[in-house]
Amino acid sequence: MAADRFTDEKTGKVRRPQNMPTGKYYGNKLGAWVVSRLAHHRFYDVTCGFRGYNRKAILALNLHSTHTYTQESFQILAAKRMRILALPTHVTYYKGRKSRIVTSILKYTMISSLNILRAYRDFAPFRFFFMAGLVPFVVGMLCLIFFGAHWLVTGSFTPFKFIGFTGLYLITLGFFLWAIGTMADMMVRLQGTQEKMYEDIKRLHYPDKD
Repeated sequence: MAADRFTDEKTGKVRRPQNMPTGKYYGNKLGAWVVSRLAHHRFYDVTCGFRGYNRKAILALNLHSTHTYTQESFQILAAKRMRILALPTHVTYYKGRKSRIVTSILKYTMISSLNILRAYRDFAPFRFFFMAGLVPFVVGMLCLIFFGAHWLVTGSFTPFKFIGFTGLYLITLGFFLWAIGTMADMMVRLQGTQEKMYEDIKRLHYPDKD
C-alpha cells in the first residue's frame, strides 16, 4: 500500500495539494509518468515515503539505490507482479517549509531519473537495450538507404562515402547493444533464481510468528 497525495479522497480527481511548490509538483508528475510507463501500471504518486508492506512484499524488496527507495520499490514490486494499492491521503504543506530531501529540483530530478533508468535496466534489460539499439540501427539503415539510392542514380559513391561508413557503424552499434541486452537478459534469469534463494534465507532468518 502506498500513499497517494495527488488524488482527492472525496472526488477521486487528481489535483495539486495546497501550498505544494510548483516545481516539486510537476517533478512528481513527471516521475510518476515515467515509472508508470516502465512498470506498466498507472501511478500518480511514486515519491511519497508513507508506505505499508505485507510480509511477502517486504521479503521481496532488495533495494540498491542510495538516494531514495520510493521509485525503485514501485518498479521492483511491479516487476514481481505484486499488487500495489494506492490510497488517497491528505497532506498539509505549510508556506515557507523547505524539504530536507529535495534541496534542488534539478539535482533531485537528475538523480531520480538515473535511479529509475538503472532499475529499469536491471529488471527489463532486453527491452532497455533493444530500445537503446533501435535508435542507431534505424538511423544507420536510413543512411545506407540514402547511400544506396545515390549509388543507383549516379553510379558513384562520392561525395557521400562517409554516410555509408556512418550507416555501417550505427547498424553495428545497434546489433552490439542488442547482443548486450540478450546477455543481460540471461543474467537476469540467474539473478531471479538468486533473489528467490535470498528471499528463502530471509524467511528462515525472520520467521513468521503469527
